[in-house]
Amino acid sequence: MHLRRQCECGLFGRMAHLAILALKHPLARSKKVQDLLQLANVASISEMEWWGDGRKEDELRKKNSFHLTSYGLALAIDAHRRRCHEYAEAVEEAKGKRYEHSAVFSWKIQLDVGECLTTALAMLDRIELPGSAKNWSTLAKKFLSIPLVTSFIVVLPDRMPDSRAMRQTLIGLERHLQCGGALAFFPSPYEDSNEAEWKKMGEVCSEFVNYLTGPTRNFEAIVRDHYSDVLEKAPYTHPALCLGADPRFKRSPFMGRQILLFLEKLRLTVDDLIKLCPFDFSS
Repeated sequence: MHLRRQCECGLFGRMAHLAILALKHPLARSKKVQDLLQLANVASISEMEWWGDGRKEDELRKKNSFHLTSYGLALAIDAHRRRCHEYAEAVEEAKGKRYEHSAVFSWKIQLDVGECLTTALAMLDRIELPGSAKNWSTLAKKFLSIPLVTSFIVVLPDRMPDSRAMRQTLIGLERHLQCGGALAFFPSPYEDSNEAEWKKMGEVCSEFVNYLTGPTRNFEAIVRDHYSDVLEKAPYTHPALCLGADPRFKRSPFMGRQILLFLEKLRLTVDDLIKLCPFDFSS
């Protein structure tokens, strides 16, 4: 579990790319990481929500930055355990233990690395959204086990899911809302690099809404399609466009503040149909 251990799984000795569009210097946008400590350093800096992009760039350009947070270390540990089976087993054995860690630099730093590692291990089960489904098959199964819910907001994915999983999910939605309620469909954030797939997903959404609300279905729920209405003309006030046309680098994850902005735009758009509390960071 030592942060300076150079594992041979192939994760280290490579460039870590940061999905922060405002970064200008190449040494800040991409940084070579040799071990878990350096990967955690990059993750810790990029996830500092209250830092401006300028401060992040300055810290990333430092040759020996020692900025480290428990959350950033947890993200690095999670990335490593997904890549390396041996390390994943070591992480499972390490959970619940308290660690003392030797010095990671030849000079003193004001950071208890052992305490940071102990906290990061305890956070591993909480770094993903609670209750979020990794695919539509899991989501479809969940619809069968939970009590009836009368309000749903569906943000469709940016890639076409498996047809069987999609069909099962939509059947589950229909089961919950057959006797009334509210159902709103939204697109994922628009991206120029994914325009064709994004529009194809919108056409599928339109077909399902037309089928669900047809006169022969006797479907009592109110259905709002906020996807099809932006396929040909997308106003900048729509949630799909709130992040711009090129919001991230390739397929890198959206940043926390981008997700928050998207959710707030979604909440305001659907406010006359479904009342939601304002979204904010958990801490």
